[in-house]
Amino acid sequence: MNRPASPRMPPYADALTGLRGMAALWVLVFHLWQRTGAPALALGPLDFTPLAAHGYLGVDLFFVLSGYLIGGPWVAARLGGAKVAFGTFWRRRVLRVFPAYWAQWIVLALLAALGPGGFPMGAGEALLSVTLTANLINNATALNPVWWSLPVEWDFYLVAPLVALAFAARRALPRGLVLLVLACVGFRVLVWWMVFDQGVEWLTLYRWVIQLPGRLDQFALGMLVAHALMLGRSGSDRCLLLAGVAVTLVLVWLLPRAGYVVDGALAPWLFLQFTLFGCAFAALVGAAAISRAMPVRALLANRPMVFLGTISYSLYLWHYPVLDGLARYAKARGADTASWCWAALAVIASVAVSALSYALTERPFLRHRREKMRPDAPRAAP
Repeated sequence: MNRPASPRMPPYADALTGLRGMAALWVLVFHLWQRTGAPALALGPLDFTPLAAHGYLGVDLFFVLSGYLIGGPWVAARLGGAKVAFGTFWRRRVLRVFPAYWAQWIVLALLAALGPGGFPMGAGEALLSVTLTANLINNATALNPVWWSLPVEWDFYLVAPLVALAFAARRALPRGLVLLVLACVGFRVLVWWMVFDQGVEWLTLYRWVIQLPGRLDQFALGMLVAHALMLGRSGSDRCLLLAGVAVTLVLVWLLPRAGYVVDGALAPWLFLQFTLFGCAFAALVGAAAISRAMPVRALLANRPMVFLGTISYSLYLWHYPVLDGLARYAKARGADTASWCWAALAVIASVAVSALSYALTERPFLRHRREKMRPDAPRAAP
């Protein structure tokens, strides 16, 4: 009697790379919009300002993508009883994350040390920053503000095998996932209750909302996509794309126009925001993972988006320092940063520096990693 094939991740799709590029571009647009004076971006009756003002949601999209790409193989192991080589997993994660990060850390540390303010960290803070454990005491970082999300991703790598326990069942909506989402929502309710009703200073607790466990449901929703695809519940990529885009636009329109706001009057939105956007982005990840229909491939698997997705990690790392450096340079010479010319220059410079970073600090290690893989090993994650 033939045994059924063990569930496994579907082949990697270029549209997923394009979706990564879209997430990085969204974050870039957000910081560029801030640097140019937060202008109104209206084209006739169409107001694109909310999309720019909430470009930080690109990080949420990254988290859902990581749930699918990194958590998916753990779900496959849980469903099929296969063993995962911890050594291989961690070697691949280290080679993927640290070379580009450490290279940038050294460059920014040297620039800061040679600047008028000197190196802004003590030895202990520097050690936490280098090891991606700074979130244990503080999410803020003096060298590069966007680094706050890297420890969150790293923490997910640690707990992904445990989160996969929620997907051991083959039902469409595993009970473990429902409990996990409810736990995350309950945690956020508790935090905001302490802020709004108990008078705790919000910055003290905010970092627990934007990292684990407050964001674990977004990673888990990405894992749900992998779970569904491995069990043959793919659906229509066109419908998933339409649903993901439509829900994202509606939710962005409902958000405060000024950007992220911590206000008790926004309850229960503050409790559910991460989960709702996680569901919308999970639909986009599902559409990209399948990407059979031409509209999906045309939107996400075209050359520009795949290129941005390929360099997305470096683009995420470098865009803020590049924007900051150009803004300082312009200010010192009395130039105006609130112009389309400066914005175009900033985008070109950010992409160029990121492409160079990718070539020097990512691609050599990615090539080494692929050479170490078995020829028949499925490509589960970039």
